[in-house]
Amino acid sequence: PWAEDGSPPDKTELEEMLYTYGLPVSEYVIQSYVRDALYQQDNALPALLGRIVPAPITLSLEDELFLSQYLMEVYEEFSRTYSIFLDKDMGPVRHTAAELHTAVVALMSQLSAAGVDQSWLPQHTLVILSQLQVHAAHILEDLDHDEPHEMTDLETIDTALEGMIETYEDIKRRVQEALDGYRRSRLSVVRPKQQHDQPMQWRALQLAIAGTSVWRRILVHDSLSLFDLHRIIMAVFGWSGQKLHGFIIDGDLYDAEEHGSDRDERLMSLGDVFEKGIREFSYNYDYTAEWEVRISLLHPLDGSETPRSVCCVAGEGAAPPEHIGGPLPFRRFLSALQKEHSPEQAEAQRVLGSDFIPELCDLSTCNNRLLSLSLQIKQE
Repeated sequence: PWAEDGSPPDKTELEEMLYTYGLPVSEYVIQSYVRDALYQQDNALPALLGRIVPAPITLSLEDELFLSQYLMEVYEEFSRTYSIFLDKDMGPVRHTAAELHTAVVALMSQLSAAGVDQSWLPQHTLVILSQLQVHAAHILEDLDHDEPHEMTDLETIDTALEGMIETYEDIKRRVQEALDGYRRSRLSVVRPKQQHDQPMQWRALQLAIAGTSVWRRILVHDSLSLFDLHRIIMAVFGWSGQKLHGFIIDGDLYDAEEHGSDRDERLMSLGDVFEKGIREFSYNYDYTAEWEVRISLLHPLDGSETPRSVCCVAGEGAAPPEHIGGPLPFRRFLSALQKEHSPEQAEAQRVLGSDFIPELCDLSTCNNRLLSLSLQIKQE
């Protein structure tokens, strides 16, 4: 039997490592994710890693290599005998369980990383989420094999998953309402730290939405604060900025809730970040969804390259609407758009918008927003 906290009694080295990151899953669960990747005919290792270890959980380089090597070995082993035909009944059920497990783990991790006072959350939120995670993990363990299940068993599991998804969606909605109230109660106006005594250094940054192929390349200067970068990200992707957000930098959370502290996003400039030798960090938006923007420093600009204001110079893909719940639903809707004259396509068009073009990266609109924001920042 498993321990009360959901951890296996005798953990393998891999299970022990994942448990230290708050992921109490067995190797059978990991293997079930691999089988799901085979069912989805998706051999992209980063995508598989991102589903097993969703944002904002960040493994150390050593642990990520360890898990990656394990996944590659298991994938290679399973692919020798895997049959999508034999998996046609069990595959969809396993996929649903995997998607639910990823979503629950992501929400729990984001709530933990946000440092939200639990008194603001609906009663027993974390207990319910923990139970959902354990149940989804047990289903994945049960489906970690190639032998076809009896249809009656699969129907029972599928029915149970439907109820679990309804519970998850309900708790997610109530958490969002609570977090909105928490955010409004903590709003404060803090002036960004000024750096007039330092020359303005411009840099190229890459913004990539995790779990999607959408990215943008922007030019910014060091005197901008992390709060300014938050607003820039909103402008770049056309999001509202009305949800809780935070930056994870070298394992620490920086946001608007840390009023006046060393981790106040309004008091930390981009120059401060890069002076620490940081070259990559992440930005999380809407803790009930799974939006993570991975930020990478590409290179500093010399004097001849500096623009007149913050701008976006390159990108790929249309930005996902923020309200759809994260990259997992976004990928489903993109897939549904390819199903001509189907109910799934109609629903995707309704949610994404009839004018949504997945391949379109509208730099003109993006830069118009950035220009307005730059003028606003200068006036502050």
